[in-house]
Amino acid sequence: MKKQQGFTLIELLVVIAVIGILAAVVIASLNSARVKARNTRRASDIKSLVNAFAISRTDTASYPTSSGFDCVSTTCTGSFAATADSTVDAFLLSSISQKPSDPVGGVDRTGVGYLYSSNLNSTGKPGLTWLAETPYYSGVCGPGSYALGSTYVQCYWYLE
Repeated sequence: MKKQQGFTLIELLVVIAVIGILAAVVIASLNSARVKARNTRRASDIKSLVNAFAISRTDTASYPTSSGFDCVSTTCTGSFAATADSTVDAFLLSSISQKPSDPVGGVDRTGVGYLYSSNLNSTGKPGLTWLAETPYYSGVCGPGSYALGSTYVQCYWYLE
């Protein structure tokens, strides 16, 4: 009786297909974890900025006025290409040691950075806005509101 040596071609192909499917599942779950981590970092940065604005407001009794949107992160690019305002920077100086930076990577959110406006969305209220990544945006906007885009979510956090 002759003993079979090695594996048949069909057995090898089945093993390779199973490994390929498992690799695809792992890569997809790692990508979603990266998106969630970046959105969590953005939410943490915004909470730090909200606290910094609140602390500074107790010292000055009001929020700074802005002519539009002012960059309150290290950089603001794309559709968020606003510049820093020295009045807003001076306002935050006593309560935050370093401006946060919006984590890069992932899909194009059309804009990177955190913006401040003393009249956010023409409501007369001061607030912050930033872009989170979809589809893992649930809960990252905090108590503010949001507007869905195709590859991003624009979040708003009103300071009052």
